Amino acid sequence: PTLSAEYTNLTPVDKLPFKLGASASVYSMLDKNYVSGFSSAKTYYWVETVNHPKFEINASKQNEVEKFNGVVCGDRNSPYMYLTFNIGASSYQIDAVLDILKTKNVKATFFALGEFAELYPDKLKRIYNDGHCIASHAYYHCDMSAQSIDYVASNMLKYEDVVNRVLGTNGRIKYYRPPYGSYSQRDLAIAENLGCVPVFWSFAYNDYTTSTMGKNAALQLLNTNICNGAIYQLHAVNTDNTQALPEFIDE
Repeated sequence: PTLSAEYTNLTPVDKLPFKLGASASVYSMLDKNYVSGFSSAKTYYWVETVNHPKFEINASKQNEVEKFNGVVCGDRNSPYMYLTFNIGASSYQIDAVLDILKTKNVKATFFALGEFAELYPDKLKRIYNDGHCIASHAYYHCDMSAQSIDYVASNMLKYEDVVNRVLGTNGRIKYYRPPYGSYSQRDLAIAENLGCVPVFWSFAYNDYTTSTMGKNAALQLLNTNICNGAIYQLHAVNTDNTQALPEFIDE
């Protein structure tokens, strides 16, 4: 599989905005005066292997995210948890993850990158056909806080165009997770203004490299952080999650 020339010609900070298809009509409604009124100072959101009975999410960051209709966790009084995956070109275990979820009859939300949709259209179709939620991790994985308003907005919407082209649909992508978990108030305002819900997480761990800690260590982390409303951010890169996921779901 190959990436489009538009994708492969990207540099870390780009001169674009991206060329948009159907989503250009959404882009045209962006209120640039409104979003430019918010700070472009970078914030790095990260919650990793916290002790969830204490629910140690930074209150100021949570308040900041929620100001723009975003979420960092669900209802702590409701017995539900949310399983989410960030997926890109290195999601080597995606088929195994999907097999497990299908066997266990569990639905998840997949925050995919444009590179995943372009390189693996059949896998994106399977996620969709298996009844999971397809969300956005943006078209190109970059620090959005370092980009222009036009770039941030078109990066979000370009992904939507690619997904609709692959799936043969004509829908909007509702949920968005900023690459690296880095954002500014301006970026969250752009997402909100485009009709997207910024979604962060209340649990994550270092599962995004090919290095492994082993099934038992991963399972212990997953299980000891179970609580109402938890949003788990996972990846499909190494075998830790695929080995631990069945038992974790049962737990």
